[in-house]
Amino acid sequence: MGYLFSWPGKIAYIGYVISICLLVCSVFLPIRVALFFLLTTFVGLDISQGQSELISSVESFIGSPWRLSVGPVTPGMLMMLVYLVIILRIWRVKILSEARYFLVYACLIGVAGFCIITLRNGGIGVPLSVVVSDIRMILFLMLSITMWFTFFEENPDDIYKYIQFIFLVFIARLLIDAMLLFTGEGSILSGAARGSVDSTQWTALVVAFFCMYNLFHNQKKCLSAILLVLSLIMIFAYMTRMNYISFILGSIIFLFTIRKKRVIFWGLPVTILLIVAGFWLFNKYMFDDFRIYVIRFRTVLPLLYLQMETADNFRYLEFINCLGSMLGDGSILTGRGFGGYYTDSIISMGRNMVDAFPAWSEETRHFARVHQNIVHFILKFGLIGTALWIILWLKIIINLWKIRFSKTEWESLRVILLAMSPAVFFSGYWSSKGIILTGIYISLSAHIYLKCNKKNKFTSKQSLS
Repeated sequence: MGYLFSWPGKIAYIGYVISICLLVCSVFLPIRVALFFLLTTFVGLDISQGQSELISSVESFIGSPWRLSVGPVTPGMLMMLVYLVIILRIWRVKILSEARYFLVYACLIGVAGFCIITLRNGGIGVPLSVVVSDIRMILFLMLSITMWFTFFEENPDDIYKYIQFIFLVFIARLLIDAMLLFTGEGSILSGAARGSVDSTQWTALVVAFFCMYNLFHNQKKCLSAILLVLSLIMIFAYMTRMNYISFILGSIIFLFTIRKKRVIFWGLPVTILLIVAGFWLFNKYMFDDFRIYVIRFRTVLPLLYLQMETADNFRYLEFINCLGSMLGDGSILTGRGFGGYYTDSIISMGRNMVDAFPAWSEETRHFARVHQNIVHFILKFGLIGTALWIILWLKIIINLWKIRFSKTEWESLRVILLAMSPAVFFSGYWSSKGIILTGIYISLSAHIYLKCNKKNKFTSKQSLS
């Protein structure tokens, strides 16, 4: 009880009370209002840091719906219950056909793989929580796509308001991380401040592309420039390689997608100057941290040349052991299902794995996760399931690329969705929080294409900017 009456304890206590209020409002208020409260929960931090990573008392004591647990019930389970209640209240749900094939296959092969591996090895081989987590991710994706796609289809005139609100939530998420970074109260990695270790750091890219679009179209230049510099600083400070790669790929897609090609000649130099300004601020006020950021960023270059062993030898050993063992027993085609794991029987990954895997993995040498999206999908669902997942994303990107909004405000959303596709694809599957946002992304992209394809024009005359 002494913890609750301390100052950090009071902060957490207030945060958890607010979290409970948000979840209760999401369940009992009218659907259109409840979804605003549900989206507000994404401002909160979740937990995804390694055990050896230093994390400050301030960040640790921030109350959030994504840190709210009741006994064995995890935050993800609580949020899933909320989604189930909302779907039951909507009642008449609509299933997105493009996602149906992957979801059905993932459920079937997940259960089949689990049964086969359990019977063959005489036991599960991993804690039951791993199996539950794998099942939860697929169910969360299914629930998120179903709920949001149904809502968008039933309330097409309200989409604009929710998109605006999502952007505001992402900006708030960015400002919290920036506050933790510049006050030095956020998490520390390798001696450098990195703001937070929230699993949806990639939402900073949404803010960056949104501001870039505004600058390229001469809209809200001052505010957009400030937010762009801040988002670029945070992307750099997060020290997450997939954020770096996603931003590079997204920027290329952005430049090829934007309609006003002539603004590239002045918009691109302005963006480069803003990036330089961000680097200058880092170098001036956080020189020691800046040096560590640069060292981390340099590890992206070997990845671009597919030299994984040079960039991150530990990740390279993961790939070799996972894919090698699956080739050996033939499970690479269909995957190993829910709770599927691999061993380091091909090349030992050593004993100091405290940041990458839980303690039971180091003891049993059973590893239920690969720290790369595609290979992780192969482990769980095989080449067939991974192909279905990639086909779904290719269809989304192709459909967004094909449509054109003739001088409407929704063209900006199309550009941002396309630019964000690498970030959501590579980083959106690692947490319950991220998988819900992935469902929103897929639902929104599909809805926009279907409406445009039916020649059903949006009625809103406002701008996203």
